[in-house]
Amino acid sequence: MSVPTQFGLRYRSLAMQSVIAVVLVVLCLPYVVFAATFSDLYTVNLVLQSSSMPTQDEATRVAMGRLLTRITGHPDAARELIFLNLLDKAEDFVLEIGRLDRDTLTVTFDEQSIERELRSLDQPVWGPERPLTLIWVAVDAGFGQRSILSGEASEPQNELAMTDLDDRLRQEILRAAYDRGLPIAFPLLDLEDITSLTFVDVWGGFNDRIREASVRYKANAILSGRVRVSEFGDNVQWTLIWGDRERGITTATLGEGLERVAEIYAEEFGAIGRSRTAQIAVLGVTESSHYFEVLSYMDSLSFLESVKVEQYDPAGLLLSVTWRGDLGLLQRMFDVDNVLIPANTMGAQNGERVPNNLAFRLFR
Repeated sequence: MSVPTQFGLRYRSLAMQSVIAVVLVVLCLPYVVFAATFSDLYTVNLVLQSSSMPTQDEATRVAMGRLLTRITGHPDAARELIFLNLLDKAEDFVLEIGRLDRDTLTVTFDEQSIERELRSLDQPVWGPERPLTLIWVAVDAGFGQRSILSGEASEPQNELAMTDLDDRLRQEILRAAYDRGLPIAFPLLDLEDITSLTFVDVWGGFNDRIREASVRYKANAILSGRVRVSEFGDNVQWTLIWGDRERGITTATLGEGLERVAEIYAEEFGAIGRSRTAQIAVLGVTESSHYFEVLSYMDSLSFLESVKVEQYDPAGLLLSVTWRGDLGLLQRMFDVDNVLIPANTMGAQNGERVPNNLAFRLFR
């Protein structure tokens, strides 16, 4: 099976002529699927306008506003009073500032200091482990010009105008995904794709067919869109397909759709509230490789504050886990990663110990 090009994606804005990296690291221990990790979550790239060059103070404030939106999910974080101290003192939280090129400023902030400040404000923190979203977009430019966006430049046989249009729409999606910290992938549109899914399937919202064609990409969610392009602008409709849920999103632009998806995810995965500790049992950990696989996975979850091994025996692994947020956050993160799945503790066999707490099995 081919691997989508967005796993290790580099995004070039044709308008800016600068390279912005959006790296998706998919953690892949054998037989399990992890959520994607958005690397450099606390680094923000700003395009500078030569006509109105900001001071460094102004630039870091803008960068802080964008970062707060990325990690809290608040679309208007730069204008919210609760974040005023972070915005006014943005330079105090800067670890590094420099230029990618003449027109692009890059600012890296102190993750621990910002998270500590957000926690003191009782605000959510959405970490770098995020759902990987597969993007299917059907484009209708009229006069029979139709396409499905892929991650690469349009095929040469396409009309030149359509090629330029697809590139513009692709860049808009990539820019919004980078700004909001969304790991995304486009379909390869290889022979397997084009024989299993057509333009009509995507445009018509035949979601069962879209689901089937998406299985090979092992994404956590699917964002299916249709764009009608006319002289009056773009008409955009999105559908977020997440498990057995489907949610329609109507926006004025493609980028706004990605922004809305980021807000939905942040509501689900933002850590907020006090810290809590619970014991979880991982059943069926019968080999040393399973033991290290579980601990490696738990260590990769940034929202966990501590993980301690309480007991390990033939019945399984008992862990004491501390995290910020409610029990639902822990369960949702496990659901996204599909590494630890809920164990059916009724009628446990083979003498497995089932403690009176959360019980999971290592997915194999």
